[in-house]
Amino acid sequence: MYNSNFIRHFKIIRRAIIFLCLFGVLSIGTYFLNTYIFRKYIYSPPSQAEILIVGDSFVASGLDPNIIDNSVNIGMAQEPWVISYYKLKYILEDDTNIKKLLFPYSPLYFSKTYDEVFSDKNISQEMYSRIYPFLNINDYEQFEYNKTVFAEGFLRYKIFPNFQYIGNILSRILPIIGAKYPYIGKYGSAFAPPPLTYDYRAEVEKAFPSGDQKIYGRANLQYLDSIIHFIHKKNIQPIIVGFPVHREFYDVLPSHIVNFSDSVKETLCKEYPFASFLDYTTSFENHSLFRNTTHLNLAGAEKLSGLLNSILNEEGNVSSLKGD
Repeated sequence: MYNSNFIRHFKIIRRAIIFLCLFGVLSIGTYFLNTYIFRKYIYSPPSQAEILIVGDSFVASGLDPNIIDNSVNIGMAQEPWVISYYKLKYILEDDTNIKKLLFPYSPLYFSKTYDEVFSDKNISQEMYSRIYPFLNINDYEQFEYNKTVFAEGFLRYKIFPNFQYIGNILSRILPIIGAKYPYIGKYGSAFAPPPLTYDYRAEVEKAFPSGDQKIYGRANLQYLDSIIHFIHKKNIQPIIVGFPVHREFYDVLPSHIVNFSDSVKETLCKEYPFASFLDYTTSFENHSLFRNTTHLNLAGAEKLSGLLNSILNEEGNVSSLKGD
């Protein structure tokens, strides 16, 4: 009786070990297969595009590539500079026709939100679903990240077969399928009449709680430097756009945030003379150009896109551009 129980338990344990070994081998195999597919089937900007627009909802709803000549907009909501940096390294690894990069700047980037991109469960789930092709385990060591969400995302997107990218492989054979990339957005502004009134102070309070004198987003700010250095090495002209916000909203921003933001702008202009900073932060005072306190509507996007397009077309040497 003792021997039969022992043999039965031994067989169960052996089967479990065999299963785990097979699962491990398959997992390693799919991990390397996914990695290979991620590297081989990378998004590539259209061959005719010379201007790449990258960033968060400011550009996704504020810069129209149909107005800015020879441009493509791949911005996505809530995308901080850190993700833009790794995304650019990924998609610009090979040579492209891109000559200029437009990306946004705003005092809002020093709010607490941009320090919670990988730690807030709701935000980090969305972020990880976008960036799994180009972020590796060691890349996360520099962030405060939600380890539970990371583990779930690692299994779902790195270990298990990735059907979205299998579809991208098939799209090379059948173009009608169309390739889809989780890290590539597009312009999509929707015109909406502005509300009759805004509670500017309440909106500022969400981003910068009163009494909190801390400057957030410092880790994210390091990647603004990284973006500029990287694209300069790729012989791409960096053009930083200070995005318009409601003047009333700007006027009630905490003074320490405004001062810090201004000091960053001054530093960028001094340290990177080859970069251009076009500052429209307080240039749009007409309420009808905004869909909320910080984002342009369709009319505002058309105006800003037109201004930028005129400047880019007027200047033969983009490096000589100066901010307004």
